[in-house]
Amino acid sequence: MRLIAEYPWLMISAAFFIGAAFALVRYWKISSKDYPRWLIPVLAICRGLAAFLLALLLFSPWIIRKTEQVKPPLLIFLQDNSGSMVQSSEGPRIKKDWPEVRKNFINDFKGDAQIRLHDFSDRIKDSLSGSYNGKSTALDEPFSEVLERYADANLGALVIMSDGIYNRGSHPLMEASKFRVPVYALLAGDTTPSSDLAVGALRNNEVVFIGNQFSVEMGLKEEGFGSPVATSLRIEEIKTEGNKTILKEQVKLSGYSKLVKNLTAESKGLHHYRIVLDGIKGERNLKNNQRDFYVEVVDTKSKILMWAQSPHPDLAAIRQALINNPQYEIETAFSYSDRPDFNKYSLIIAHNIPASQEQRAILQALLAEGKSIWFMGARTNFSLLNGLQGAFKALFNSSAIQYVNAQEAVGFTLFGMPASLQPLLQDLPPLEAPDLSYSRGNGLEIALKQLIGQVATPYPLWSFSASTSNGRLGFITGEGIWRWRMSVNEKNNSPEAFDELIRKSVQFLLVREDKRPLRVWHDKNLYESTEGIQFSGRLLNKSLEPVRDADIRLEVKSKTGVRYQFRLLPDNQGYSLDIVVLPQGSYQWNASTSIGKEVFKSEGNFEVKETDWEGLEITARHDVLRQIAQATGGKAVHWTQAENLVDSIRQSEMFKPVYVSETNSNPLSHWWPLLVLIGFLLSSEWLLARYYGLD
Repeated sequence: MRLIAEYPWLMISAAFFIGAAFALVRYWKISSKDYPRWLIPVLAICRGLAAFLLALLLFSPWIIRKTEQVKPPLLIFLQDNSGSMVQSSEGPRIKKDWPEVRKNFINDFKGDAQIRLHDFSDRIKDSLSGSYNGKSTALDEPFSEVLERYADANLGALVIMSDGIYNRGSHPLMEASKFRVPVYALLAGDTTPSSDLAVGALRNNEVVFIGNQFSVEMGLKEEGFGSPVATSLRIEEIKTEGNKTILKEQVKLSGYSKLVKNLTAESKGLHHYRIVLDGIKGERNLKNNQRDFYVEVVDTKSKILMWAQSPHPDLAAIRQALINNPQYEIETAFSYSDRPDFNKYSLIIAHNIPASQEQRAILQALLAEGKSIWFMGARTNFSLLNGLQGAFKALFNSSAIQYVNAQEAVGFTLFGMPASLQPLLQDLPPLEAPDLSYSRGNGLEIALKQLIGQVATPYPLWSFSASTSNGRLGFITGEGIWRWRMSVNEKNNSPEAFDELIRKSVQFLLVREDKRPLRVWHDKNLYESTEGIQFSGRLLNKSLEPVRDADIRLEVKSKTGVRYQFRLLPDNQGYSLDIVVLPQGSYQWNASTSIGKEVFKSEGNFEVKETDWEGLEITARHDVLRQIAQATGGKAVHWTQAENLVDSIRQSEMFKPVYVSETNSNPLSHWWPLLVLIGFLLSSEWLLARYYGLD
């Protein structure tokens, strides 16, 4: 520990003279004949030393303290809590014996290591439950989560107890190989293939047009029977009044095969279907003999025109995101071709348009008619665009093109941003954008802001406005979103996250402004049972002004008659409510409130589905865990032999304590022992002086 100051010797000398002066002024004339010989020197020392220390504080010195400590290694223990862990023949044994084996294993490291225990399945948790009720498993997520949480810790080893089965995410080897410490695997589950029939992967259109046929492609699997198996295949429609069989036939299965069946969309609404394979004697797992899927049947098509200055890959990316939705009919026209009939389109996507006064006049007429328009492109004439509407205003700084990344904006409420896209935003390729100065107009809401280099800006990159008299407006101030689609596809093995952003943007732009006083809505009609349901609301008075303090009640009723009561709470944009979890089933809801004596209502419905991913496969994947252990320098053993890993972990070069030296600096005035000493010296002087009659 040491003191630092700008002029240390000058500081100490000055403080010494100040302390000495305070002591001499008070006590140099007092005779010690009438008092004990020791009293005057002690009083002088108390006063002088206290004055010296106080004078030091006036110079604001800092105290530097260096500490050393030993940090033990950190042992991370991950336990698979998914349903497949107890669905195999080993399940009862795991439930009975594993808790004691785990306890003994962890106790072997107590006192020598810090231990962190985590469950994982649908998500990673900070404790162990042992319930084995997880509905799906992503093996890559726990590894990435541990990397993020313990990046700066003295990580010594990671132990994972799992059956290796995963049904979400990607192969965990890539994330696990990023660890600088060995990964040790405790193998659970049964690797012996059992006799089994299963309905595997399904492919079907989520939205179809009424009266049309749609295809369902299903994967059917036979395993372990040794010869082809004949069974019955049924497709049922699940209805409130009872299931209806719409297709039934005999199938002969051998290995893995694909089967395509055509169904007809007969009525509007959300339809629930189930594919069922009859079980065969000897099957151990009947849960994977059926799979459910949902199809929304609509009775209207929206025509979308992509009107562009010239061909561009961004147009292809948008088309690919929308083409599988039969609700949309998409056409393309270029500025140099014949003028299209704009009246038949519900949405105009204007790419790098307007670029001329003629195009500006066309767009002005379309906006006057209430058309919704989505403006995009880095080479749009923003001077012409500024004169068309009042929501988005931009002025050129220079003709240079700059590269900008995307950052999610806070407070965007027009629709829910895709949750699967949010963690990918920072890694998406930059867009080409013009060098502009922005002035936020009336009613503009920003979904994504521009990130220029590492500088976060308030500038809009992806924004919308619903404040026009009839139609809605969208703006993308850049181009190159086709690279986003490719990047998302590369990272997730699917472009779905990008496609969902396009679909939600188009869906918002196609919705006509609702002038009802009370409007309550949710993002979609079909939810997973593990997915939260977000409600939004808006209430207007007779002057069409928002009412911010209303009591909006929401009742959600299941088809079995169970009722749930909620209230929508005010937020910056209106009202909102997040329902965390609801069981599988069909739900109807109604919202109500009042202004004065007038009562207003809004209603709708949605469906919650539950997919038991864990029941689809129960044959353990020990090969996955062994690959991870081998790649990281770890070891894999059966969970009953967990004690065999103890010596391997202890002998690892990474499983060592580290000596950490820390240097802390604080103002001397923050060091409490010094303040206590000053108080003690002054109190002692006062008490002694009072006791011996020195006033």
